[in-house]
Amino acid sequence: MNRFIGLSLRITTALVFLTVSCSPKPSQPAVQPTAPTVPAVTQAGVAPQPAGAATQPAAAATEAGPVQAAVAWKLEVSAPTGNAADAARDLAAKLAQAKDADQAAPILAEVLVWAGIPIYDSNGQRLAAPVEPASELQLFDFQVYGLALDYMNQGGLTLDELSQALTEAETTVNDIPMTADLLENLFSNWTTSAAQADPSNWETFTPDFLRELNLIKDPAIDLQYTGYDANDLRLSGLELALLAAAHVRDGTPAPESLASFEGAYKLAAPHSDNVCAEWNKSQEAAFSKWGAGGTTWGVGEILGTAWDMATEAAGKVAGSAMKIFGKGFGWLLTAISTLAGATAWEFTISADPNPAHYKHNQQNDVTADFVAHIKVNEKWPKWFADCLKSIGTEMPSNDNLSDNIIHWYPIHNLPPHADIDPEGQNGRMEQHFTSSGEARLKVLMWQEKDGDWETAPEKHDHMTVRGELYRNNDMPGAETLIEAASGNIPAAIIPVLTKWYDKWFPKKAWGVMNVDYHKIVPMVFTQSGEAEGIHWTATGYNCQGIYGSWTVELSGGGNSQGMVLVIDGNLSGTLPKEGEGTISGSESFDAIVSTAPINANLDFSVSGKLNVSGTKDAPVLVFKWDQASGSATGQAPNAKISMPLQGPGGAPFGVVIKPDPEFAKCK
Repeated sequence: MNRFIGLSLRITTALVFLTVSCSPKPSQPAVQPTAPTVPAVTQAGVAPQPAGAATQPAAAATEAGPVQAAVAWKLEVSAPTGNAADAARDLAAKLAQAKDADQAAPILAEVLVWAGIPIYDSNGQRLAAPVEPASELQLFDFQVYGLALDYMNQGGLTLDELSQALTEAETTVNDIPMTADLLENLFSNWTTSAAQADPSNWETFTPDFLRELNLIKDPAIDLQYTGYDANDLRLSGLELALLAAAHVRDGTPAPESLASFEGAYKLAAPHSDNVCAEWNKSQEAAFSKWGAGGTTWGVGEILGTAWDMATEAAGKVAGSAMKIFGKGFGWLLTAISTLAGATAWEFTISADPNPAHYKHNQQNDVTADFVAHIKVNEKWPKWFADCLKSIGTEMPSNDNLSDNIIHWYPIHNLPPHADIDPEGQNGRMEQHFTSSGEARLKVLMWQEKDGDWETAPEKHDHMTVRGELYRNNDMPGAETLIEAASGNIPAAIIPVLTKWYDKWFPKKAWGVMNVDYHKIVPMVFTQSGEAEGIHWTATGYNCQGIYGSWTVELSGGGNSQGMVLVIDGNLSGTLPKEGEGTISGSESFDAIVSTAPINANLDFSVSGKLNVSGTKDAPVLVFKWDQASGSATGQAPNAKISMPLQGPGGAPFGVVIKPDPEFAKCK
């Protein structure tokens, strides 16, 4: 729609110029404006690959070297077959079906290899699979298992938390501070551009995978669209690793062995007596480099184009390469490395029942529970366990689970759908686990209004909680690992970095409870923008819910290039429960030149199709215009012009629609 407003403004400007300079000639071609569209994402094309870059990861090495008895999980990476887009879709589906970390870890390893993240065997320090072009983020096999545990825990950050964390680390892109809206636009442009590019291009894997995985999650979100709740998009440690690694990926192949690494990350074979000290030095080098900040990063045409488009939408005109400045992405790499190395807890939250339902009457006293479970499940090699013991870190145990405490945080739709039972929590939002590692948060479902549950259509929503785990027998936290590797790290970095890590990456898990209920809730969307100094707002609403009668109202105006412009429009349509709906209406643009007695007007009508896309929790109303027609006129004291307008429809575009029970026009 931004582009349509800009086009209409340019047509109006041209009319004003023509009324002053000349009369229209009969042979002059008619102007054919496109129908209203949202800004289209331009095709980025296939980025030139660095010399020697493979279109798919090579097959994994089969010789793993000696395995110590302490390692209960052996990494065997097989490169996926097919192109990057196929691999992204298949691996997302497989990962979503994994029942536990043991099933998830080998799938997750393939994902990391596709994303260019080198994985080393923790016993021989040998590369598990060739990676080219490689990311600076490097992981051991036991750290891959740690990320698998984190993924199964549904850990990580919401998009809103990620933007706040990056902002706290003084991160900007093209001089624009990080916001959730900026990141939503990044994901939208990144995933859309990847879908338009050559699917064999290695750049397409990470955005394709992120989109496919979030379409499968609960709640499901399509990253190609903006407008969803930034607290509903939760990015696990795996997804944060992919995001960070995409920004520090170049044409340098990963070394075959950490022992042969030239530079900071050199690490000798584990039979060395100094392997712990050498590991600490490698961590020190990584933390010092990543925490330095002030680095210009950005690899690949698709990602760079997506950032440029996101910053342009935020008000910064693109025109130079993407520039990310600050500590945020470096600290994110540090957090991923620490999180993966310090994860041994299986910490999950489920809903019982799921879905739950509103109470129908006082006799039907339905309650529901969020149920948290914990247990220890670590896969460390012996040398790493000995190293941690040498710096005073005790291993966690399943023998004293009742010493651990959970703190509950309501995130979404509590209490709109339910009340927390204070009796069940002794009036507090934290409690000890049982000896079997279980804790429950009881919720009391609200009662539906009389008649709603008998006559109104069924609706669906969800409640979300986060649990944070506080332990007595602790795994190493950021402070332990970073201080153990402090070395030459500036003293000021350690306390700031550890506080940042502790705030954003505590041990946590998420729980989602789907809710069924009966109620007529209006569905609404609002979009606004500015083009060449003219602001506009489009409001769409349906008082019956998703299906039924839709109304779209367009208004706006402003002063641009010596013109006062007024925008007005009204469209109406019907969306059936099955099949496509239709929409039609008219819009007008009236301009008055403030420095001369000149008026210009653009009137046209549009018609097209309506349907629903997106996901259950973030539905998208999709418009497809079939045609646009009308006329443009301009009048001055000595000249007058009239031009017919006729044109085909544009590309489909969508807007996220949301329930709004208090929408005034539906009262």
